[in-house]
Amino acid sequence: MRHPLAAASATVVAAAALVAGCGGGDDRPVVLAASSVRAPLDAAPAARASFAASGTIATQLRQGAAADVAVLADAVLAGELAREGLIDEPVAIARNAVAVLVPKGNPKGIRSAGDLDRAGVRVAIGAKGVPVGDYARTALRRAGADGALGNVVTEEPDAAGVVGKVALGEVDAGLGYASDLRAGRVDGFVLPAGAQPDIVYSAATVRSARHPDAARAYLAWLAGPRGRRAFADAGFLSP
Repeated sequence: MRHPLAAASATVVAAAALVAGCGGGDDRPVVLAASSVRAPLDAAPAARASFAASGTIATQLRQGAAADVAVLADAVLAGELAREGLIDEPVAIARNAVAVLVPKGNPKGIRSAGDLDRAGVRVAIGAKGVPVGDYARTALRRAGADGALGNVVTEEPDAAGVVGKVALGEVDAGLGYASDLRAGRVDGFVLPAGAQPDIVYSAATVRSARHPDAARAYLAWLAGPRGRRAFADAGFLSP
């Protein structure tokens, strides 16, 4: 099983390199964002963006990363960072849902959460402490399918890692987000409403922002009609 710590550490280093090079006359905001929002942020105003798991972003901020905006897939974590004085009051910008992702064509014929418990089915899931992993475990438990955890062969450091394993056919299924289905790299289905945790994406300006005006403008875009449309187009739900 792949351990997520090495990948997470590499992400911290990459983000540090990003913010270290933020001098000069570049006034674009530095945005630390959950890996699952890469698609909608492609439509956002110009920014220097770094994508990682929300927990990794929290670590970066706690270690003093010179960021301007944070976009997190965990509203509880966002609230913690606000209480710590690291970010301003978070704004809910989108919601999501847990989905079972399968390779194109669904070669194992997986059509329900219960199918993930079948013998020989290889499953990818987010690591514990990573939003996509914690949400998946909650959804499996509520669906009465947590026996599927016995078939987990890899725990990924973020949502992008789960999608990648499924898209490459390295696993038979993965637990990701409904928005992951929109991009077309994988097939799959959203778990029933009764199994769903409350997945809220929050964004906030960073208290120590070096580009506060750009940060506020970026946040306004995210929370405004154009941002809402970009998230909807990428398969997210309204906040």
